Order: sequence, then C-alpha cells, then structure tokens
Amino acid sequence: MLRRLATNTMGRFIMCLSNVDVENFYRIDVNMLSGSVLVACYGLWCLDNADAGEYSGVDSLPEWVQGRIAVLMTVDTHEEVEGVGRRVAENVFHVIKPMEGHNDE
Repeated sequence: MLRRLATNTMGRFIMCLSNVDVENFYRIDVNMLSGSVLVACYGLWCLDNADAGEYSGVDSLPEWVQGRIAVLMTVDTHEEVEGVGRRVAENVFHVIKPMEGHNDE
C-alpha cells in the first residue's frame, strides 16, 4: 500500500492518503459561523492556482470541490474516500482534484 504524506510549512502532518498517486490536494476549511470557505492547495503544481483562495460560501466553490465535499459529508471524520479525499474534521476536508482530461464520474 502506497501512502503519500504532506506537511505544512511548520512541518506538521496535514494529510495522508493511501493508494493515491497525487501531486496536489486541497484543504477546504468551512467557517461554520460566517459560512465562508478557505481553499488552500498543497503540492507541486499549486503556484498561481486559480482554485485556491477564500469563497463567500460552499455554493461559490468550483463544482468539482462541491461534489467532493458532498461525498465527504456522508462519512465520519478521519474517513478516507478513495479518489475523493478525507474528512479531517466536522468542517475541514482534504480533497483531490480530478486530473484534467479524465472522467471523474
């Protein structure tokens, strides 16, 4: 089983996905009070990433992110869904962006 680990700039563990060959993943943090969403990209191809940033709400996120959050909302925290990502906390998700040119369905 292949496991990829990622750490933030402080060296703290932030994600572990099994059986995934992924160069980028996104941390989605939903502010439960304001409804705003912070999207951060981690990986090799995150420079000038159009999907990263702050959004006014879940409805304003890119469709591929909305779909992954919808799937991860159905699982318990710390559960991983292959090809989708992991629910880290009640309102925090690590998601994998589908590769361009591949059908994600």
